[in-house]
Amino acid sequence: GSTWSSLISNTINNIYLVSGVSENSIWAVGDSGMVLHSINGGLNWVKEFSKTGYDLFGLDVISDSVAFIAGDNGTVLVTGNSEYILDIQEEDNTNTQIPSNITLYQNYPNPFNPSTRIKFSIIHSDHVAMKIFDILGKEIETLIEEELSPGIYEINWDASTLPAGVYFYRLQVGSFVQTKKTIILK
Repeated sequence: GSTWSSLISNTINNIYLVSGVSENSIWAVGDSGMVLHSINGGLNWVKEFSKTGYDLFGLDVISDSVAFIAGDNGTVLVTGNSEYILDIQEEDNTNTQIPSNITLYQNYPNPFNPSTRIKFSIIHSDHVAMKIFDILGKEIETLIEEELSPGIYEINWDASTLPAGVYFYRLQVGSFVQTKKTIILK
């Protein structure tokens, strides 16, 4: 450690723990449910979708694509191919980060290549679906379809297998539906 380089500079969250099992695959966790993953030794980082807004302090990396993450209020996350396959936490009705409106934000960056982040908020527990459609209205991909608690969420969408063009992402929370446009550049 005679010289050090700053690898993560575009986050406003605190990072509490960084770990990896190989030179290339590195995970980092922090406050407000932040989970970062790099597959190129820290040169680029992707903010992974996390179903929690709680601070995350524990990280045990098992392989390049699997990590166990622990945090406040009994939060336990298990990753698998960059998707969360387990989320155990007790309801905390004192969460001060419950939004006042259901909102679908514009993705960032937009236009993008090959991935973008889609942020949304929900005000009560409900079935939530986020789907991607092409310009003809054909459903291309389902990013999430499950019951979620109130809070603010962010999904990383990797569209590297899709051709350039105009696409739409649709948030459905119960009877609420909102759609936004995005552009993939190649």
